[in-house]
Amino acid sequence: MKRLLVQGWRGLNHSFAMVNQHQLLALARLGRYELHHRDMPLWNPAWNQTDNGAGFSEPNARLIAGLADLPTGQADVIYRICAPVQA
Repeated sequence: MKRLLVQGWRGLNHSFAMVNQHQLLALARLGRYELHHRDMPLWNPAWNQTDNGAGFSEPNARLIAGLADLPTGQADVIYRICAPVQA
């Protein structure tokens, strides 16, 4: 099974974070990947889950939040969605 590391934002209602979170849920349903997530620095440090929560159901929020990071170099594939764009 391929190890997929998704890098981005989660727990927020920003458009990039929402796309990221919906993709995480879809990828988890596929069951084809060992799925991991790395939180990237927020573009705006004032954003937070209390004021800008994503609004997912408890089971979906728990799945999203429960995805662990993966040490650098151990992923077969890295997918990043955040801003600013990083090379």
